Amino acid sequence: MGFISLHHIWKRNRKKEAILKGITGEIQEGSFIALIGPSGAGKSTLLMLLNRMQDPDEGEIVYRGKPLPEWDILDLRREIGMVFQKATMLEGTVAENIRLGISLKGEEMDDSRIAACLEEVGLDGKMAERDARTLSVGEMQRVALARSLAVNPILLLLDEVTSALDPHSAQAVESTLLRLHREKGKTIVMITHNIEQARRLSSEVWHLSGGELIEIGKNPEIFLHPKDERTKNFLSRGKEEEMVR
Repeated sequence: MGFISLHHIWKRNRKKEAILKGITGEIQEGSFIALIGPSGAGKSTLLMLLNRMQDPDEGEIVYRGKPLPEWDILDLRREIGMVFQKATMLEGTVAENIRLGISLKGEEMDDSRIAACLEEVGLDGKMAERDARTLSVGEMQRVALARSLAVNPILLLLDEVTSALDPHSAQAVESTLLRLHREKGKTIVMITHNIEQARRLSSEVWHLSGGELIEIGKNPEIFLHPKDERTKNFLSRGKEEEMVR
C-alpha cells in the first residue's frame, strides 16, 4: 500500500455531473507528483479531496494506512500543508500570518524561526514585521508557502503556486520545492499547467482529463515515451504553447 492510496474515487458537482471518474492510484512517500491536464480536468478537486476540504461521493482515500474520514481533522491539517494559486493574507504582519500555521500544533514561534521560514522561501527575514496585505503577489505567494512549511508538514499540496509569479519569484519557489523534496524527503503533489516545470521538478506525472486519470508515468519516461495517445497530444500542445510564450 502506498503513502496515499486512492480507490475508485468519484466526485460529482451539484448538478450530479462527474468531476472525477473512478480515480485509482498510489502516491509513494517522498515522491514529487505533478498533476497535469487541461482546465476542468478535476485536478484542484483531487487536491481538495486529499486534504478533506471535500469528501468523495464514492471510493476511498487511505492516508498512511488509515482512511481519511478516520483522521481527526486537526491532526490532518497538522500533517498536510496546502497552498492555493491565489495566496490569502490575513490582516496583520507577515509574522502573524506565519504564526497562524504553527498555532495548529499548539506551538509558538520566536522571531528567529519566523525569519528562517522566510529565508527558506527566498525572502528576507527582516520583512516579518511588514503589513502582509502590502506585499506583492509574488511575496504573498512565498509567505503562504512559508506559513504552510512552518508546521513542518509531511505532505505538501500545491495548486498552481507559481502561475502568477514573475520569473525570479517562480524560480525561488521552485528551488525551495526541489530542496524540500531532495534534502528533506517531503512528499509533494503539485498542479501545474507548465509542462517544462513538471519536467524540471517532478519524479512522477499524473495526467488527468475530463475527470479521468489518463496515465501515470515516471519522469522522464512519460515525457519521452507516453503510453496513451491523449497524453502524447497534451504534452505536444503544452510544448507548443510554451514556445509561443
